[in-house]
Amino acid sequence: MSEQLQPFLRWAGSKRWLVRELGKIAPQSFGNYYEPFMGSAAVYFALSPVADAFLSDALEPLVHCYQTVRDSPSAVAEAAAAWSTDKETYYLIRSSAFTDPVARAAQFLYLNKLCFNGLYRENQRGQFNVPYGRPKSSRVVFEGQLESAASRLQSAEITTSDFAAAICDAKAGDLVYLDPPYVAGHRTNGFVDYNAKIFSWDDQRRLADLFGELSRRGVHVIMSNADHSSLRELYEGFSMKSVERYSSMSANSGRRGKSTELLIVSESLKDADAR
Repeated sequence: MSEQLQPFLRWAGSKRWLVRELGKIAPQSFGNYYEPFMGSAAVYFALSPVADAFLSDALEPLVHCYQTVRDSPSAVAEAAAAWSTDKETYYLIRSSAFTDPVARAAQFLYLNKLCFNGLYRENQRGQFNVPYGRPKSSRVVFEGQLESAASRLQSAEITTSDFAAAICDAKAGDLVYLDPPYVAGHRTNGFVDYNAKIFSWDDQRRLADLFGELSRRGVHVIMSNADHSSLRELYEGFSMKSVERYSSMSANSGRRGKSTELLIVSESLKDADAR
């Protein structure tokens, strides 16, 4: 891996903690890179692919922020830094409707840095409604941070897309990283909210079918998903292992602590751990 850039966004479920493990699994060279559940793009920034990258997400405001940072990083940084980071200003910016592209991207970045736990949640009217999070730092963006990210993003095509459409053109030798919204159990209401929609069990099955198709094509595929019996069954026959992490996401401190997540790889990477 080349010099590793840190994501400029916070994101619930970000894989910053996993990039070292993924670096061991990812092939040393590959063709195009695809990441259809972009989030903070921590894996993209860590792997820093030299070939073309196709980054996408179903969340349009997130995609717009990345596109604008790629194209106008200094303007976004200046706009975001102009707002005070106190609670009153936060709610004022949260309630504002900006139409200028730079202001919209700056608003997304500002709210992301100051909201509770880097969550993204919308109400039924499609309005961001995460409360102020008493951030540890009053800095929304550090000097040169967006410019460095923009330099890395120049070779990336960034789109709002369903995951299936986003990766349908992946071919043998390409690398696809999948990090879908996690499910607690498909017979419960345990699914993770995702842009005011639910990533349903049918979506998980659709993704599993696509995972199998890509693997048969010779595409390198790495997936991180919930370590849940229903998902282990869904990916039966593929190489998988549990990885341990510490979760601090729950508002209930009693529910925080170590947990496991599942790494699943395509046929081309089944012996990656032996490298």
